[in-house]
Amino acid sequence: MWDMVSGHNQFAYDAARALWEEGDSVSDTVHSLDWGQYGDLQRGDYEKARLWIERLEMVTEESGGQNRASNSLPLLRARYVVETENWKTFEITEDSASTELLATGLSAVKTGDLETAEKAAEALKGAGGGNNQVMHKEVAASILAARGETDEAIALMDEAVEITLGMRPPNGAANPVKPTFELYGEILLGFGHYEDAIEKFETSLLRMPNRARSVLGLARAHAKIGSNAAAAEQYGKLVDIRKGHETLPDYKEAMGFLKTKLKTKLEQTAKEQ
Repeated sequence: MWDMVSGHNQFAYDAARALWEEGDSVSDTVHSLDWGQYGDLQRGDYEKARLWIERLEMVTEESGGQNRASNSLPLLRARYVVETENWKTFEITEDSASTELLATGLSAVKTGDLETAEKAAEALKGAGGGNNQVMHKEVAASILAARGETDEAIALMDEAVEITLGMRPPNGAANPVKPTFELYGEILLGFGHYEDAIEKFETSLLRMPNRARSVLGLARAHAKIGSNAAAAEQYGKLVDIRKGHETLPDYKEAMGFLKTKLKTKLEQTAKEQ
């Protein structure tokens, strides 16, 4: 699936570049850059995902900073941070894009800088709009989770889910860049609420099939409760998604689990014989 997304958008980008002339709209070019990067991030091709950002920077400059291009740059940069978990904070200003505030908030939580995370959450809170409020609650809940305030974090994520369900269903790349149900599952996984985490990851995958980090989360949750067959199924899916990118930590995790399960199965068969 993601190979097709990457390949088709590469073709679309090449065609748009070949046809574009100075003064033309860059909308078609930006669409392929946006969706192409998302596909490559799911595949685990992080080098190609960075290339899409570089291409967008070039398109933005060549087009004289057309809004469609310049407004998409923060999105692709934030998405790269969140999807790769190569945590990075962006400067928080009055002009900060909400996507960068989300990436900054989550990055700050992951690196233990809760003061910066709180600033990002506060900026999102004041941004208005349903999607921004979802992102605000995601960052705020992550802060509470980092502090061990379980009930409060869960309550905020429930509010984020309520807003999310009242919005248009996903019809493209994840929006916000960290899907609500996926983050909720990760938070519950951290709290040891494995059954509830499974439910959230399954919902995430119903809304956005084959998302690599939702598949990974579901595999981990099943493994935690000893549901090894279900965990192996999900880890197997992740291996297929990340095929060709064997150096990624999650690929190694998946292969490690699958090899251990196979070894155990062979040992049990040998004992039975």
